[in-house]
Amino acid sequence: MSETSEKPPVARSKAGYAVGLGLLVLVAIIWFDTARMQVPPNYSAYGPQIFPYLSIAALIAVALYLLWQTWAGRPDAAKPESDESDWTGVVAISVGLLSQAVLIERLGFVISAAILFFLVAWGFRSRKYLRDAVIAIVLSLVTYLVFTRLLDLQLPPGIFKGVF
Repeated sequence: MSETSEKPPVARSKAGYAVGLGLLVLVAIIWFDTARMQVPPNYSAYGPQIFPYLSIAALIAVALYLLWQTWAGRPDAAKPESDESDWTGVVAISVGLLSQAVLIERLGFVISAAILFFLVAWGFRSRKYLRDAVIAIVLSLVTYLVFTRLLDLQLPPGIFKGVF
């Protein structure tokens, strides 16, 4: 008696394909808008198009990886560890985004972005408050300086007007 050792069919997630293809549609939209962007020839060595093109490259990599994982039948890579929802992170990140929108003109980019970065870290369950606060301030300050000094784009200085 011979047994046939057939492999069970590979389960492929329709949602995985939908998200991967959706990311590629988003890439097409971003590319289309970025390609139409009017940038003066004397703007700077790296114009405002650099960031959308970097985002396009990253999104393509993520989309292709997700499509490959879905095609290979590996949906477990994206499964949550438990079925319970954790709304704390969603609320913390939402409060961070709203606070930045409200505070950016009054306090400036550096402080509002630092608050956002800190709340995102807290939302992802980091409880090293001092480290997170220092990293948030350094990241927001470096981001501010890169945009205002290297790219010559203006961000609201807020209370730091005239300091940087």
